[in-house]
Amino acid sequence: MKNILNDINNDLVRHYLIETVTTPTRGVRIKGFSAERVFPNLLALIHYHTQFPVALPCCLVLPPVPPSQTSGAVLASNASSIVGNGGGGGGGGGGGDSDSVTLVQNNGSRSKDQTPVSFHSMNETGNGTDTHPARNITSPISPTAGMFPSGLASPPPNISCRCLYLGAVEVDATLKEAGLMQAVDALIPGAVLQAEVCDQGGVDCPVQYTECQLQAAHNEGILLTDLSRKLFFQRHFSASSFVYAGVDPRDKVFIHPNHSALGLDKPKLFGFIIKKMSGEYVGHVFSEFDANIPAANVTAQINSLLLSK
Repeated sequence: MKNILNDINNDLVRHYLIETVTTPTRGVRIKGFSAERVFPNLLALIHYHTQFPVALPCCLVLPPVPPSQTSGAVLASNASSIVGNGGGGGGGGGGGDSDSVTLVQNNGSRSKDQTPVSFHSMNETGNGTDTHPARNITSPISPTAGMFPSGLASPPPNISCRCLYLGAVEVDATLKEAGLMQAVDALIPGAVLQAEVCDQGGVDCPVQYTECQLQAAHNEGILLTDLSRKLFFQRHFSASSFVYAGVDPRDKVFIHPNHSALGLDKPKLFGFIIKKMSGEYVGHVFSEFDANIPAANVTAQINSLLLSK
């Protein structure tokens, strides 16, 4: 049967699991996608995905509300206004076992959870109770709520990708690409550095790598989330502190065993330079870890987002 482009009623039904999470915040999220954030309840999750698809192939389409059930439409309208202005008291949990819920592209049903939607409850906690192995960087799930410090849930980031964070090095204030190369050389003096060497060196190795979710948005800056919370929970760099992002032009590489599984035979090194409040310039270095988004695309979009006024 011939498919009609963008006709969800003529496409195969795709199922997505929703899971309950308790760390870093209690809530629900779509399971198995690092770009997905944590929502305080099922209503908030569904309402958000009617506007932004994020990991879904399209926005959710809710069935029309019968005239006899106008309260549901009023609830959705209220939820929209709360998300828009950041008000509301902040519902937390949402009841029931959300693991049993299945999202489909059509024939969906409206949630009966009447908890008002407020994203203020999705704060950054990072209490240090991490159950993940220090070197487990294979999980496809991000523990982050994906928030910028504005207090509201940010729209889907203008750029979002997974990468390996390798470290940060102070660089010369007058340099951009050369400053990034200076940071790379400090972390990787030779042509190739294997992850196993870093594991054997322990804390004495200059590279302390961890898998991160990198998000950048115009006027918001850059948000890094350590997916295993090995080195940190989240780090935010404001747009005003951003100086430059680029790819190391040489053939230096950091090799992790998962690179081959991701189809990255020669993962590029890239990074960005930030000016600290104290005046020093710091280069943050990464290795590609997302085959769908090349490092050149990531850095080009970051520069476009944060250097444009």
